[in-house]
Amino acid sequence: MPFDREVVMGVAILHNKMFVIFNRSPDVHVYHADCSDMLLEIVRIPLMEWPHQIIACTVTQKLYIADMQNSDAGCVWLLTADGDYDRYDTILHSCQALLFFCTIWS
Repeated sequence: MPFDREVVMGVAILHNKMFVIFNRSPDVHVYHADCSDMLLEIVRIPLMEWPHQIIACTVTQKLYIADMQNSDAGCVWLLTADGDYDRYDTILHSCQALLFFCTIWS
């Protein structure tokens, strides 16, 4: 995967797609899970500032991205495998709890 010296903050796989987030980037790079050189698309989440962690949940069939938003309080971005997204505002501790919960159940 050619990341050009970008810092990878997290990787998750859902629906045979690999989703990669980068430090201080609003872009989620989507690759074919079996061929990491095959970039399928780049999903831009314009208001995402500081992506910190990403997980995939097989129960909800969504990805969850913790966004630190350069402060103690942050938010969670819900992303579908098709590239649709929505923002869930929360404080950081709730964000981490949501990511932990989804990790346990997936």
